[in-house]
Amino acid sequence: MLAEQSAVLGWEVPAGTSVHSVACETAAEVDDISLTLSSGDDVLMQAKLKVTAYTGPRSPLAKTADEFVRQHLVDGGRTSPLVLVCGPRSSAAITEGVPSMLRRLRDDPPPDANDVTATNGHERSGWTALLSVITRSWVSHTGAPPSAAQLVALLSRVHVDVLDVEDGGRDEQRALDRLADVVLVNPARAAGVWQILVERMLSIAAGQRGIVRTRLQALLIAEGVELAVVRSLRRDVETLRSHTATTARRLDRHRALRLGTELVELRRDVQAPLRAAAMAGSMLLVGPPGNGKSGLLAEFIYELLDDGVDLVALRAEDLAARTADELRRELGLEHPLSEVLAGWPGGPGLLIIDGLDAARGADASHTLITLIEDQVATGSRWRVLASVRSFDLRYNKRLRAVMPTGRAAGPNDPEFADVNHLAVPALSDGELARLETAAPQLHALVERASPELRALVCNSYNLSLLAELTSLLPAERLTGIVTQLELLRLYWNTVAATPADERTARERTARALCTAAGERLALQVSRDDVLVGTGDDDTGVLALLRAGVLVEHLPLSAFGPPRLAFAHNILFDYAFGRLALAQESAELSEQLREAPDLLFVARPSLVLRLEELWTRPDGTDAFWDCALRLADPSQGIVTQLVAPAVAATHLNMIGQLAPLLHRLDAADEDERMAAGRLLHEVVAARMAAGPADRPLSTATPGTLQAWAQLAATLADRAGSESAAAWLLWALWREAAS
Repeated sequence: MLAEQSAVLGWEVPAGTSVHSVACETAAEVDDISLTLSSGDDVLMQAKLKVTAYTGPRSPLAKTADEFVRQHLVDGGRTSPLVLVCGPRSSAAITEGVPSMLRRLRDDPPPDANDVTATNGHERSGWTALLSVITRSWVSHTGAPPSAAQLVALLSRVHVDVLDVEDGGRDEQRALDRLADVVLVNPARAAGVWQILVERMLSIAAGQRGIVRTRLQALLIAEGVELAVVRSLRRDVETLRSHTATTARRLDRHRALRLGTELVELRRDVQAPLRAAAMAGSMLLVGPPGNGKSGLLAEFIYELLDDGVDLVALRAEDLAARTADELRRELGLEHPLSEVLAGWPGGPGLLIIDGLDAARGADASHTLITLIEDQVATGSRWRVLASVRSFDLRYNKRLRAVMPTGRAAGPNDPEFADVNHLAVPALSDGELARLETAAPQLHALVERASPELRALVCNSYNLSLLAELTSLLPAERLTGIVTQLELLRLYWNTVAATPADERTARERTARALCTAAGERLALQVSRDDVLVGTGDDDTGVLALLRAGVLVEHLPLSAFGPPRLAFAHNILFDYAFGRLALAQESAELSEQLREAPDLLFVARPSLVLRLEELWTRPDGTDAFWDCALRLADPSQGIVTQLVAPAVAATHLNMIGQLAPLLHRLDAADEDERMAAGRLLHEVVAARMAAGPADRPLSTATPGTLQAWAQLAATLADRAGSESAAAWLLWALWREAAS
């Protein structure tokens, strides 16, 4: 069972079938040993130390025949093997004669078992004895002898094996050899492990219990035994190791800042607590977009590989599988991923999934969460570490329910107190100070930056953009940046759309990629699909790859054309909003109404668009106009909720709500009702953005004032009482704290 060698079974068991579990002293009629096979079939075995052709009622042969008959009658026509296992001191009539006759019967089933021709005395005496005891038992249980067909059906199931497992016996030595050659990492431990197995099986027999292979493996590991991967899974394990190395390479670019041709690594303080927390139990790595989750995972993966820890690392954006079987095929595995993980023995291992929010569609997300659920629920040796954006975790109830509760030792987000997690914090002053040695020019710029730019570059991805721009533009072009959108726009115009004579080809390529991504609901798309959108002109593809704006990956299974993606998901979000989303609010509303699933890839882009409207110097009129269009009941539910979430996040003065509050007094009833519904959703989004017991705990004092003013405004308005009550309760909770 541990060696998973189907060839040693025999008994007409199909090739490739292995033993899944073994039980002793069972409740079956043939009760000594029961093997459950990987096919779901059973093999029932009766063990007798010495069997001869003697047919007396209490003889070992007669007792075994009686058990076989009773089992066959109970089974109701099953064909699973019934095996007599006897010791080497048994007579030749049983160990040689009967097996030969049974093989002839199975090879060419006769109408009558008596028609099987014996060729020597051992075969004649053994066969005569076996037919005699079976017929006698059948009569005792049914009152009549078996028909010729019934007798042949029973005998077709019967097998005889000889095992010499006394001390120093031939089969004991074979078992030791199999342990050394196939099962154990250290062959020198074979004798000791054999004794552990004997003692364990004696205990199971005494307790009339059974044990599955994975449980037996776990017990041996607990005894300090290092087990090799079973043969059938070795190719799959090597495939997963290869995928892990590929994932590490694909995440590698997130570990460093690019200053011209130079790469600068900036180690994070959260690296040490991440390792301690991840090795202790399954958890999530959470944070806002660009806060460095992928870079942390890349560094962690390399550390684990160096330390020889069993590890499987995948990126969600590389996967589109809608089912477990599609995931198996996408990864190029022969067995389901959960089965490979279950059959891969060893100490605590890590299953790392980067970017759950980047899973290519709802079905792919479902498949990955089911995989996580399997590992957490079964208590497997695999700890799960998955990264996800805070926003996506906030609204993914299933993922929050799957992960265990707990509090990792390290930075936490109070909003996710019900989930074991580590929150990746913004870059601290101390971490930014390390740039003084590693990147003096960038450090000098950060030190001279305005408070707004300084706050921006506390986000790892924003810092990486600034680092790249520092080597391309004079400092005075950078110090006036205030928002992330300004930073992204400057990066796009400086890196993605430059030089001028390549701008058209580059943006045509980027637009084709975004269009294909929207059609396939994927962050990666086939290079062929992009070329179709550019009329087979790869000028822009090559230019964007050279600039580091795009990256190219082969599919994990190495079949199919290369895939193209933007170098970072935030860059994809910006490009999609710039090139693929309609620019006017009315057109944007219509675009999302016609393709509600587009939000699976475009939600962050829509957030960026709405944030741009919110921060316009001319006020928030354009924002609320767009928000009301998106909140129309004809839109998909996801579309309706994006704008309220943006408003709830950025509201810091009551005046920003003035255009919406004004609509509450509009002459048109439909306009009043739409404004009321949208305002209700804004309050609900704010309530959902914090811990359940203190939803406003993350708000600044100035922001609290704005929400208090809104509560006072709504308290006097008919139809707004529930929203006012929510806010008043939340404000009271803050005052009480």
